[in-house]
Amino acid sequence: MVYYNNKKDWENALDNMCKAYNLYVAQKSPYRSDAEKLISLIHGQMKKENKEDKFNKILKDNNIRSN
Repeated sequence: MVYYNNKKDWENALDNMCKAYNLYVAQKSPYRSDAEKLISLIHGQMKKENKEDKFNKILKDNNIRSN
């Protein structure tokens, strides 16, 4: 959240959120949906900056398939 809200560092925010998402999925945590929402918000920011390729690479590196 610090990278997203304070630093506006979308790449680090996404990488950290992907790691959290994977943990939440493994633990069957309800926080998974919160992670999904933030990943979606980060996608919007990165899309505005024409960084969709980087977004997809970070998801791939974290073994998350994009829809």
